[in-house]
Amino acid sequence: MAESAAPAQTGPIAGVGTVTAVDAAAGTVSLDHEAIAAISWPAMSMQFRVEDPAALQGIAVGDRVSFELKSATESSVVTEIAKQ
Repeated sequence: MAESAAPAQTGPIAGVGTVTAVDAAAGTVSLDHEAIAAISWPAMSMQFRVEDPAALQGIAVGDRVSFELKSATESSVVTEIAKQ
């Protein structure tokens, strides 16, 4: 029996990146993020939906942030975001 890869991450997935756009009204943030090993993502730029748009208060383009994605199956949803 072959060894399987590491089990899929089921809880929050941590990442870091730089904010490239914020749309608090739409509840979205665009990030230029580093690689996220837990879900085998390379570094890239992408837009995320923020679970609670209030979390975007004080977040601006150019900010270096840490963030959490909801899960491997809901990887486009940011549950927490904070300036570093």
